[in-house]
Amino acid sequence: VMLTHRNLRSNVETYGRYLGDAGDTTVMWLPLYHDMGLIGGILSSAHAGRHCVFMDSMSFLRRPLRWLDAMSRHGATMTGGPSFAFDLAVRKTTPPQRAALDLSTLRAVCVGAEPTRPETLRRFADAFACAGLRADVFRPCYGLAETALFVCGGAADAPIRFERIDREQAQLGR
Repeated sequence: VMLTHRNLRSNVETYGRYLGDAGDTTVMWLPLYHDMGLIGGILSSAHAGRHCVFMDSMSFLRRPLRWLDAMSRHGATMTGGPSFAFDLAVRKTTPPQRAALDLSTLRAVCVGAEPTRPETLRRFADAFACAGLRADVFRPCYGLAETALFVCGGAADAPIRFERIDREQAQLGR
């Protein structure tokens, strides 16, 4: 796959509209060889003029609290990751650690790379509500490296909505 400058620019602009006014500071741990790290982190932040805090992926995996602490310390307004990251953060933190954080500045938490599971986001939102995390900040999205990154997601100001789809009915066009 060959991506042009026009492809990248168009995708970064579309991603920016999807995020809405996600604000001033992005905190990311996704590797820069991954499209969500490179394009969703570096390029979209540079394009929007956001401050961007990057951490090593292994630092996150070894101790997910580092990601959460970086968001708290830097007043992150945007972050993201795959579903497993949210489950890992809940499993590897304690209630006192969570209560010491301030996640109230987050306005967009992009969830990508895997199926978005309502129970995963509920657990994360419930676990970090004590840190000021609002349940309406999640932005599930779908992407492909072949499109630069972003393919689809909901409106920036729309609350997250989960619906069950019956495969047989969907195949019938319903």
